[in-house]
Amino acid sequence: MVLAGCLMVVAAGAGDLERARAALAEGALARALELARGRLAENPRDAEARAIAAEAALGLGRLDEAERHLDRLARLDPQRAGLETALGRVALARGVEFAQRGQPKLASGAFEQALAQFDRALERDPRDGRAREGRARALRGLGRSEEALEAFRAWSEADPEAFEPRAAMAELFLQAGQLDQALEQVRQLPASTPGPVRERLAYEAAKALYIAGRADEAQPLREALRAEDSRRRLLDALDALFRLEDPFAAAEAFAAAFEQAPDAERLSLAEVYHAAYQRLSRRWRERHPADGDRLAAPAMELLPRYPARARALGFGARVFALVMVEADGRAGEVRILASDLPRFGRVYRKEFEAAVREALARSTFQPAEREGRPLRFPLVVLVEFRPD
Repeated sequence: MVLAGCLMVVAAGAGDLERARAALAEGALARALELARGRLAENPRDAEARAIAAEAALGLGRLDEAERHLDRLARLDPQRAGLETALGRVALARGVEFAQRGQPKLASGAFEQALAQFDRALERDPRDGRAREGRARALRGLGRSEEALEAFRAWSEADPEAFEPRAAMAELFLQAGQLDQALEQVRQLPASTPGPVRERLAYEAAKALYIAGRADEAQPLREALRAEDSRRRLLDALDALFRLEDPFAAAEAFAAAFEQAPDAERLSLAEVYHAAYQRLSRRWRERHPADGDRLAAPAMELLPRYPARARALGFGARVFALVMVEADGRAGEVRILASDLPRFGRVYRKEFEAAVREALARSTFQPAEREGRPLRFPLVVLVEFRPD
């Protein structure tokens, strides 16, 4: 229910105010905000209308408006229950926005502000569930992982049916490389966990297990994903690669999976597959020294042109590319998979990527061979630019 744990909107008035309260309870946020604004146009000092307007605006992501209503509400009714929690939620949302924009200092300041508000709310009412949740999220935003884990654990104990704290703990454990603890949280996700959340965590956990060489444990998580899911296809490719059953098919499967991967996933997918390929191609050579099977590899050092302006400003980059190595060792089609640049250096992305294309196009490769016969092979290549 939308009002649970939020600003307490007590029964008062009629007409627009009652309709606004009903719309908020039903989740019709735009309608609730419109009605609350109408009430405030008649009586700007109506605290109930302010509370409804603030909650609706916050739910719609209109943070400036939500903050204006809350500031006015704090002057009208400074002791109002839930006020600190609502102010903390606005600050928390701002912190998330700043983090997504690549503004870490502003994000940190917003998360600190949110944490202070949630702490004040919990001093007033230790049972405030929204403040407890917000506190955990603010600590995570600040990178205070151990404190965040304790806060999420407390949230989970207070509300065992909530999926959010267990999902957050799984993500934190994965980031820390604590696979067993992460898997425990994934297995204990409650039945209320939405399918997309469960699938995302299964994918991240399986990916980490493959990288750790624990392919057997990864398999059930991989099979939990739908066959048409691009993430499942990547895991299928990793499974084949790690088991060394057919790295040729694995490379083809990765190229196909990457075509359908969302943009936000591409850098991660390229990193994982490239690392796996480099490690396992060595094992393949050890197992197949003279049977006529060979994986593709660069035959010469890649020396791309470093964009002059980016180098002068000290910007580096990592660029992942997929090059179709032809049977004669020439580079065929070259596709940029993903690029990793510092935020202020992203203006040079196209220059870095063009330099990689040019370098790969003029490079030669050791072609892949199967039973002694050369064949085309999609090879993922990482090119790193490091300023002197």
